[in-house]
Amino acid sequence: MMNMKPSLAKMLILCCLKAQISVMLLGSPGIGKSDIVRAIAKLLGIQLLDIRAVLFDPVDFRGIPSIVDGRTVWNPPDFLPTSGKGLLFLDEINAAPKLVQAACYQLVLERRLGDYALPEGWHVIGAGNHASDMAAAMKMSTALKRRFEIINLIPDFEDWKTWAFANNIAAEIIGYLNLRPQNLHLFDPRSDDSFPCPATWEAVSKLMATNPAQEIRTHAWAGQLGEAVAVEFEGFCQIANALPDPGEVFRNPQNAPIPSDMSVMYAYCAALSYRATRENFPAIAEYSERLRESHKAVLVLDCIKAKPEVTETRAYCDWATRNQHLLSA
Repeated sequence: MMNMKPSLAKMLILCCLKAQISVMLLGSPGIGKSDIVRAIAKLLGIQLLDIRAVLFDPVDFRGIPSIVDGRTVWNPPDFLPTSGKGLLFLDEINAAPKLVQAACYQLVLERRLGDYALPEGWHVIGAGNHASDMAAAMKMSTALKRRFEIINLIPDFEDWKTWAFANNIAAEIIGYLNLRPQNLHLFDPRSDDSFPCPATWEAVSKLMATNPAQEIRTHAWAGQLGEAVAVEFEGFCQIANALPDPGEVFRNPQNAPIPSDMSVMYAYCAALSYRATRENFPAIAEYSERLRESHKAVLVLDCIKAKPEVTETRAYCDWATRNQHLLSA
């Protein structure tokens, strides 16, 4: 099974929806499978109906029978759609008991459950962890797998940064992960400890917004990231707190300070990227030319992720002409 990063997975899902083919997203815990499905629904402007298959019994899908004119008639459950357009999201489907999975076979392939028919404009998407992740998931039956287009999702740092800027993830987190991209996702199925992943970094960002007291900060991060990464991240945050004023770059890009410490510089790049606008991007581009290549690329490319409209400026066109090698790297 080939691995796919989120941006490519979204492209394939859209193709499958057009072809009326059901999709199954497989991937380790916390990498953003549900976020992708929500993003697809938002992009298409349709409903999202999230059904946790693991919480249901087989009869819940078929419904309860009643007798009408001497014949048995099945009454479909009220959680299945009857109108409109949307995504029927069967989350954690491979954690459900085998009989529940079997109840989904006809729904996934034929868009039916007995007398019930999924309305036109509705699509089926499933999601789950790998059985090897030891996250309560079971091996999917061959019968269920063949009914899905299987997408094996893996995290991708550049994809995640695009999402992070759009969702106001703390600049310190983006700066830290620019320095330690391997710590975006460190899942070990054999460990019982917390671990960093896109979902836990989002939780840390929310915790940071509450401005926790200094004496509990590392403990707060450790509850999401595990102790080792939490300690390193808090050390990075302490460095980031001593950053030069980003306004200096906007006011005087030729003389604004350039931090010599790599950690500080990555934090500074994140701070500048979040503040980028069409109006101040010329100053950022001018400042970037004074940086080493790795920092120059991170700064400008992150500005583009944070504010795509900067690519419409003359300053960006001139920068791209001078730095084509960084754009193609």
